Amino acid sequence: MIGSDTIVVFLKTVRADDCSEIVQDCFDVMDSYNIEDYMSGIELAYMFDSEISDEDRAQSVLDCVTSQMREVLTAQGFALSDGVSLRDLCTLARAVGDIIYYEDHGTLRDICLQPSSALERISEMIALVSSLSVERCLELITAVGDNSIDQILDLLVVNETPIQINEIYPQMYAQYEGWMHRQEAAATSIPFAQRYIDVPVSCGFDFKMYLDVFLAEHKIEADPNEAQVTELARELISLAMVAKDSYKNILLSIKPIIPTIYSDVKYATMLNHAVTRLTLEFQKKPI
Repeated sequence: MIGSDTIVVFLKTVRADDCSEIVQDCFDVMDSYNIEDYMSGIELAYMFDSEISDEDRAQSVLDCVTSQMREVLTAQGFALSDGVSLRDLCTLARAVGDIIYYEDHGTLRDICLQPSSALERISEMIALVSSLSVERCLELITAVGDNSIDQILDLLVVNETPIQINEIYPQMYAQYEGWMHRQEAAATSIPFAQRYIDVPVSCGFDFKMYLDVFLAEHKIEADPNEAQVTELARELISLAMVAKDSYKNILLSIKPIIPTIYSDVKYATMLNHAVTRLTLEFQKKPI
């Protein structure tokens, strides 16, 4: 079997550009992803036709490596633009693997929790760990996997000292658990805020951040019925309970943002009443 060193030396001999260095980097990246037997396809491309010129043989090898690097990124949930260069493919693949090792996990969590699209958030993280700009990433990548952000959050937890929300925000945790217990019979679905409770390091940010993410991912009914307004109120209360600036003052935190959700006075009043009723019922205070 032909080794990777042979391919690199061959490319360096035949090509005047720096493709041999890029291919070596690609080999290193595929090794970091523990991709087995990737050299077999490259060997086939190298030896397929003994009659072709060295220049054509070199191009055949480069085409093969390019295809393999696209497959690496596809396996990670990336859809790519046509004609992405081998250099950019290598840089992207290396960056995707390096994100989790970025030293400032707080910055990564902040990006993960932004209300922008998953593609924009992934691009911002890639820009942190590579020479690619966010704008360039958005040119190269057309889509990312639906669960890509959740996977990064999960990996951040795995790579940090295990932590429990009841250890860092005991009052927040106790309040949220009590709220969920009270809502078990009435709620129609698991609240959006549960995703943050399930990944404790994502709790304790500002209420506005959670609200922006929620509104970006959920359609607010323009003409809601009472049940829909009540369910929205439950969602807002749950979100307020996982935010550091609102879990102690739920009503004071939610009421000012109600007009930004419903400009119609009728529905704003309905939502205000639902939030007030549910909160005071939970706190066992008379309305």
